[in-house]
Amino acid sequence: MLDYRQGRIDAALKNLDALPETRDSLKIRAALRLIVGRVEAAKQDVAALLAADPDDADALALQSVAALTLNAKDDALTLARRAVAASPQSVPAQSALSYAEQSRFELSNALQAAARATELAPDDALAWARRAELEMANGLTDASLVSAQKASALDPNLERTQSVIGFAELARVNIDAARQHFETAVKLDSTSPLARLGLGLAKIRAGELEEGRADLEIAATLDPGNSLIRSYLGKAYYEERRDPLARDQFDLAKQRDPKDPTPYFYDAIRKQTTNRPVEALHDMQQAIELNDNRAVYRSELQLDQDSAARTANMARIYNDLGFGRVALKEAWKSLGRDATNPSAHRFLSDTYREPRFRVARASELLQAQLLQPINITPVQPQLTDENIGFLNNTGSGSISNNEYDPLYTSNGAHLVLNGAYGSRNTKSDTAVVSGVYDHLSMSFGQFHYQTDGFRENDDYRQDVYDVFAQYALTERFNIQLELKSEDIRSGDVPLRLDGYHAQNLRQAIEQDTARVGAHYKIDNKQDLVFSSFYTTRNDVSTDFAFVQGATPSTSFNKSTFVGSENNNFQTEFQYLYNTQKLDILSGVGYLASQSDDLIKSLSRRAVFPFDVRRNKRFTYFIPGQSAESYFNWYGYSKQRLLPGVLSTLGLSLDLYRDTHVELHQLNPKLGLTWEPINDLLLRGAFFRTLKRPLAANQTIEPTQVAGFNQFYDGINGSSAWQYSVGLDYKFNRFIYAGGEAIWRDISQIQSSFSSNVFTRQNRDEQSYIAYVYATPTDMLSLKAEYRYLRFDSSFIVNQSASSDPSAVATHQVPISLNIYHPNGIYGRFTATWVNQQVNYVTDLDIAPAGTSPITKKYEDFWTFDASVGFRMPKRLGTVSFEVRNLFDNRFGFQSEFDASGPQLSTFIPERQMFAKLTLFY
Repeated sequence: MLDYRQGRIDAALKNLDALPETRDSLKIRAALRLIVGRVEAAKQDVAALLAADPDDADALALQSVAALTLNAKDDALTLARRAVAASPQSVPAQSALSYAEQSRFELSNALQAAARATELAPDDALAWARRAELEMANGLTDASLVSAQKASALDPNLERTQSVIGFAELARVNIDAARQHFETAVKLDSTSPLARLGLGLAKIRAGELEEGRADLEIAATLDPGNSLIRSYLGKAYYEERRDPLARDQFDLAKQRDPKDPTPYFYDAIRKQTTNRPVEALHDMQQAIELNDNRAVYRSELQLDQDSAARTANMARIYNDLGFGRVALKEAWKSLGRDATNPSAHRFLSDTYREPRFRVARASELLQAQLLQPINITPVQPQLTDENIGFLNNTGSGSISNNEYDPLYTSNGAHLVLNGAYGSRNTKSDTAVVSGVYDHLSMSFGQFHYQTDGFRENDDYRQDVYDVFAQYALTERFNIQLELKSEDIRSGDVPLRLDGYHAQNLRQAIEQDTARVGAHYKIDNKQDLVFSSFYTTRNDVSTDFAFVQGATPSTSFNKSTFVGSENNNFQTEFQYLYNTQKLDILSGVGYLASQSDDLIKSLSRRAVFPFDVRRNKRFTYFIPGQSAESYFNWYGYSKQRLLPGVLSTLGLSLDLYRDTHVELHQLNPKLGLTWEPINDLLLRGAFFRTLKRPLAANQTIEPTQVAGFNQFYDGINGSSAWQYSVGLDYKFNRFIYAGGEAIWRDISQIQSSFSSNVFTRQNRDEQSYIAYVYATPTDMLSLKAEYRYLRFDSSFIVNQSASSDPSAVATHQVPISLNIYHPNGIYGRFTATWVNQQVNYVTDLDIAPAGTSPITKKYEDFWTFDASVGFRMPKRLGTVSFEVRNLFDNRFGFQSEFDASGPQLSTFIPERQMFAKLTLFY
């Protein structure tokens, strides 16, 4: 035993062979033979033991471990349970059960068995080391360190105790201490694959990728059948951009353990970055199925602080394929299982691209940032801004730039550069530098976009600068600081179906934001989150227009100025409790806003004598100050009481006050998701919301109930009841289909600047979505969707503008064909049918007598887009060329006006061409 403890296993076996065979010597020899991989010889010793006593618990435990080395997991579990039944007091039996349970990813059961072993043998260093290992696997880092220190105190010269302490220190990002323990473990037993694995991971975390990879190669040599080590070695090759070697290791890991989701997950990421998204999707599906049918983001074994893998973004695979609805479904399911998963929040944020989803998208990004561990994922400056869907199509790159995320978090820095140039002097560029050093991660980014537009006074310019820093005070307590500056200048960029366009409208928005945040993990089930903003915002809008009357004498020129200076403070606290059957989430928030406003208009007759029109609708001067205050409380619980059923119950209270209105509103929340059979998901939700003021369009309250968004962009103080149903079905691994229906009954505040009168306006919304996605081959994906959005608003004659029609009904049917070749070339062709009907309220004061108060406009058109690109080898970047509105079709379109800034149109009635380049260093 002394030879074994000092790492001289060959000497220990030689000495055992020289001794007379006894039951004890056979057990020790069988165990040592298993350690060095001599499984058949070990099985002979075990067979001799069981021949003498079929109920020998220690022999059954050894037989279980032998089965496990041959990947016979079910047999291993059966034998381990027989061993425990034969002798519940047997430490080897409990240890064997812990390994068998761990092999099936039943980590909680494995820990229970390991803890029982330490109770039976409180002075056994190996038992305590095993317990520490499983406490680490379950995320109990504090308990793991205590158990590891206990094992070290009992036997400091045991390799396993030093290795486990090393992993505990690595989880705390105490890299030097972790490295020292792993080096000690290697000295104690140079044949230990676990010690070599830990040493390699510690070196990689310190930024020494090549040296760390060499240690992982040694670990794989020492234990060639270990799937986990193969996965980590594949990741190291991936980081070195040695794709063939990474592929081989992931393939070996899949062969060694077909039930381990880890290699499928990492290989999916590898395949996506080599222009094989269909194959990547199939691997990701396999990983999800293996991991208890839920979206996976990291290895279940958690032997390292693999935070980069946690933030690896599955959304990029679905985005490449154009499968947005499938992406949303996976994000909803993941958050339904664990609301503290930062990857799922980031996944959902990247997938929310639709108009009116700015608050939801930005809020999911905030929640991902607050919950994330230290990592090198870049913070893209434009993610929380207006028009992200349009900018993603015509700007410098995808909002899911995480394609270039490393799979390992290690000390160092990365640079991502995006650039685009296109029609009408459209220019865009993004530069983001991100880095990690031990407990600190930082990101510096800038975004610029400009275009002259396709018509007069259609220009748009946007600049964003962002600095983000995160520091881990302890492994459980992270703090954050983010500074952001935004500047938008534009003309009248939205489209209106009635053809109206303000030739002289100029708009400017300047906003500076400071954010602090914190995340404290109380234990493995409880979290506290804090977020606070301070923003300053200046909005200015000026216009000069000729208003055509019924006669020349009733026509006039009107100049207007609308300006405001806002100061906003917002703070929120949240408590999260997560278990296998129940989640509880509760929080409070407060916002205070002060604003100096000036609204003025001057109207003069267009013909002599050019006198001022005294009608208060056209000439007014309204200076003033306004204030808003908002307080909310919310509580949500998610219950997983029946297989395949997740219910959500919630209640929130909103107290909102501004200069003109005061609202107290109680909001019930009810949601249900049900999977009656595999691959079929049914959803339903019913809830009430109040559109709150937000300092930076972000909140940490849950954005969705049963997969239905709660927070739409709109007018502050708007109250809405929402009723939703949805269905998603995967026919097989190649075909997906589904849809959802949403009805919203809204009561929103309608204001008249000239009369300073505030009234309530009723608005009914209907939204229907249906989709079919297919991947008929590994190089082809198809998408067809149907989208219908209709709203009807009550109106008051002469108090509505063309930017606020009384009704809009829009049908859209996008159909896409995507092609991907393993050599890096990809292409997309999209045809979109659009049909719109818009009702405008007529200004009867300047219209001829007998004019109808409603004017209806119709439009029906097709538009076609095409793109071709090349994904550079070794993940160096991409280059692409895109044409939008390929056949230069002319049409009208009604843009949406719900958000707080200038709204770029999704469709432009002329051909536009863009060249894009992305580089990664």
